[in-house]
Amino acid sequence: MAEILTIDHVGHRGDGVAIDGSQSIFVPYALAGETVEVEDVPGNHPDRRRLLRVTQQSPERIAPFCPHFGVCGGCAIQHWNEEPYQAWKRNIVVETLAQARIAAEVAPLLDAHGAGRRRITLHGRMGTHEVLKVGFAAAGSHDIIPVDRCPILDPTLDGALEAAWTVAEPLIAIGKPLDIQVTATLNGLDIDVRGSGALPTNLITTLSRVAEKHRLARLTRHGELVLQRGSPDVAIGTAKVVLPPGSFLQATLKGEETLAALVRAHCGRAKHIADLFCGVGPFALRLAEKARVAAQVFSEKRPEPCPPRHEAAAQLRGHETPASCLLVLGKQCLARVAGQRVGVEVPRPDQDRTLAALRLVHGFVRNLVHPTARWLGCPPQ
Repeated sequence: MAEILTIDHVGHRGDGVAIDGSQSIFVPYALAGETVEVEDVPGNHPDRRRLLRVTQQSPERIAPFCPHFGVCGGCAIQHWNEEPYQAWKRNIVVETLAQARIAAEVAPLLDAHGAGRRRITLHGRMGTHEVLKVGFAAAGSHDIIPVDRCPILDPTLDGALEAAWTVAEPLIAIGKPLDIQVTATLNGLDIDVRGSGALPTNLITTLSRVAEKHRLARLTRHGELVLQRGSPDVAIGTAKVVLPPGSFLQATLKGEETLAALVRAHCGRAKHIADLFCGVGPFALRLAEKARVAAQVFSEKRPEPCPPRHEAAAQLRGHETPASCLLVLGKQCLARVAGQRVGVEVPRPDQDRTLAALRLVHGFVRNLVHPTARWLGCPPQ
């Protein structure tokens, strides 16, 4: 049954919020001040509605630039003018800090879209009539919206959608839903497929042919190598990093560079820096160009062999930059800075993460006179 609602404001997740007595009702793709016609969402979702049409538009509404917007669940906001969108995004941080009783100046939003996303996860499912679907999950649903193009992707992901379809075709017969992570690297696309389970030899051979056909840098299944044609490297500052399969990267290169510049500015002239849970080193490796950095990464898997600690120390003494970097890695030694391999102390798999992090900080900064902590994280809540 359709009903008419007036949207009061836009919530933290980008949905329009209507107030009905003491209850908030969430309407995706609606903006503050709009009058909308909506209907109930199937299932047990009494506080959610599906947008049917906007009967009175906000002057801040604009046409989305993607033809799949509103159906594909990949983007929540393309229909809002840039200026009010940026003010809304900043205000999320302001409100979160206020709720925590933290007084802090909040700078304007920085646009870090850059050339677009360099990392995506596509989903492969068998739809009705045994038709394969490869794309993004529909908004608020497990249904898959097949896509043949995505305008928010970095040009370095050209061919990613076609490659994902080709990877999914031989695997979907197994009958399991697939998640296909595609990352742009310096030497081509890096693809890690999850959900297939163990594969017979003939399917491994088929996937190897797919990797060759699409000239992938690497193709892995649940992190296990199927075929590698080139090293899946990414540049981080002056370092070149070999990505572990399925690695997390900031979605856009501009986003990583922007965050790294902010981190570097806040660290100032510090000569000793500890970076906890540093991922593949987007901050630690850049900071290591001017400071001595200790950084820590954890993995659930048994780490691959790394050079002994004394070898790493010897390598670091020959570092061509004015500082050194000790990365405590849980997977493998990944980076080279100024031509030197950077490593390596591997925490035990059973080691408590928080305790290990505290030990790292204590051992690193215990002789410093005035150690200072800087925090970077998301989401702001």
